[in-house]
This record gives sequence, C-alpha cells and structure tokens, in this order.
Amino acid sequence: QTRMMTAILNDDLRRRLSDAIQALDGKEPNGGAFYGAPAAILVSDSKENRFAHFDCACVMENLFLAAHALGFGTCWINQLFERSDEPTIRPLLREAGIPDDYQVCAVCALGTPAAFTPPKERREGTVQVVR
Repeated sequence: QTRMMTAILNDDLRRRLSDAIQALDGKEPNGGAFYGAPAAILVSDSKENRFAHFDCACVMENLFLAAHALGFGTCWINQLFERSDEPTIRPLLREAGIPDDYQVCAVCALGTPAAFTPPKERREGTVQVVR
C-alpha cells in the first residue's frame, strides 16, 4: 500500500500552491484554486503504482462521505493530476512532505459549506437491472 494523504492546513503553503496551480491554468494568482477552503487534502501515490488513479479515487470517495457525515463541504480538485512534477509545483509538494516519486492523483478542498445544497432530483432510467 503506497497511498498517502497530506492535509495542508498552513495558510501560506496552501495559498502558494493555489497560486502556482492558477498560474499554470493561465489565471491570476488569487488563492482561489481551493475555493477558499481552510484545508486542502492531497491524495498521492507512487508513480510506480499503475492503479494509483483508481486507488486514490476510492480514498477520495471515502473522504467525501466521512466529511459529509461530519457536516463539512468538499470539492474534488483535479489540477494537480499530471502536474506534480511541474517546476513551480514540485518544490511546494516537497515542502508538504510528498516524496518526489509520488504523484498527486486528486485534491480535496475541505471546509464549511457556504450554503446547503439540496440533493438532485432522482432520475428514473439511469440504472439498469439485468436478470
């Protein structure tokens, strides 16, 4: 098992990482890549694990379910996938304790939701049962 979760609670590091992500997206640095959440949880895995994306997706789903049960809001952030080795990103990941041979597969922005979002209406016909 090689998966790793890194919670970035440090405001300065989270802002610098957000600004680096936004710069890669051609946006003005404003700390907004994590939507102002007070925590960014990076889920990473060894670059050698060919199932890393699937494994980390399972981690993220469990993280989202647990956070929701505790009353927190979450958002899946994809920008670090395939960008872990960018020259502006890797030093920040090192600072967060993520080894160079690890790739960030997903990021969870975690915080208190600004407003309650009601569940979507159930859509009939989206699940098929084959007997």
